[in-house]
Amino acid sequence: MLRHFLFLFFFFAISFQFNQLAAQWQQTTAPKDPSGVYALSCHANYLYAGISSHGVYISTDQGMSWTAKNDGLFNYSIRDFAFIDNNIFVATRGAGVFRSVESEISWTSASSGLSDLEVYALTVKGTKLFAGSGGSMQAGVYMSNDIANSWVKVSNGLTLPAPVRALASDGQYLYTGIYGTGDGSGIFYSSDDGVTWMEANNGITNRYVWKLEVKGDNLFAGMDNGGGVYLSTNNGTLWQPINSGMTDSIIQSFAVNGTNIFVGTYTGGVFLSTNNGTNWEAINTGLTNLDIKSLAVDGTYIYAGTAGSGVGENGVWRRTLSEIITSLDSDVIEDILSNISLRQNYPNPFNPTTVISYELPKKSRVDLKIYDILGNEIATLVSEEKPAGSYEVEFNVAQNRILTSGIYFYKLQAGSFVETKKMVLMK
Repeated sequence: MLRHFLFLFFFFAISFQFNQLAAQWQQTTAPKDPSGVYALSCHANYLYAGISSHGVYISTDQGMSWTAKNDGLFNYSIRDFAFIDNNIFVATRGAGVFRSVESEISWTSASSGLSDLEVYALTVKGTKLFAGSGGSMQAGVYMSNDIANSWVKVSNGLTLPAPVRALASDGQYLYTGIYGTGDGSGIFYSSDDGVTWMEANNGITNRYVWKLEVKGDNLFAGMDNGGGVYLSTNNGTLWQPINSGMTDSIIQSFAVNGTNIFVGTYTGGVFLSTNNGTNWEAINTGLTNLDIKSLAVDGTYIYAGTAGSGVGENGVWRRTLSEIITSLDSDVIEDILSNISLRQNYPNPFNPTTVISYELPKKSRVDLKIYDILGNEIATLVSEEKPAGSYEVEFNVAQNRILTSGIYFYKLQAGSFVETKKMVLMK
């Protein structure tokens, strides 16, 4: 009996210690560069880290081990990642943009037409790649529609030179953040792929824009110079500060997972909001460096890239999502951790075709259907099991000529995840 009791005691003691260890940040074996890890991204089954002076490292086991992938890239300072199909793009500070095929990871320069090679931000809208630069009199926004074989400047409406630090897209609009003060700074949007830009600063008192993040109908802006976080729920028409509980107002990175928003700050570490920024809570247990340059999430972990003078304190850290999000029921947790995403169709309004995009982090049964305003099903675009990946589906009304101008809805169901969005047909 005593032996059985001692066995149970030690079992629970070890389990408690293991759970305590899992319920905090743990440092991975990524290279520890004092200049910092400025870019992190999860794509397919890979975790990518952009080390400031060591190029790109890749992990296939969620950060347990890393491999340098710098053939052709040298040791440039990496600032952002982007992906189109199986092509990977990296933004470098001083060497422009580089491209690689995901299965090979051998980099080639992809900067033809880029007049400013200090690139801070990348974003994808449809099949077009956009780059934001900020290192010379030619700074601004550049666009490529041929997977970075060539670039054209698309900065009409931006006060030049415009030091672009942030880019984002919701599938319908393109957003850019111009770092600085005055009328030429702040946030701008474009509805025509950057051909023209319009200012979107109503409600913003700090225009040192460092990061932009889109999740559904919510657009988040992270500011340098003590500006904190701003939220717009109407495509940037109006902004409101959302900093309750935030102890550091210098924002350096975002990550979004389901209804959860993670923010990385300069001296305050990582903060989490589960209610679109109404309030924030620090989640820093185990972190010995609170200078968070980059964030990323997959279905299991949140990752943080840090910087600092202490070699043992910087690098890539990870923490399990499930132990952070403890107040949600199991169905909600499943959807949040799955990180399924349904994008706004583009163009919208449309005639006769529009593209609907969605992302799956794991294999799922997918049903994507179109409904009219009365709830009648009018088309099934997808009804099958799909592997993890990013997908685009075209809806062509020419195949259903009885449809008239008006409001329609498209609904994605994948597992227990269900989301519906509105679109407008204009004949």
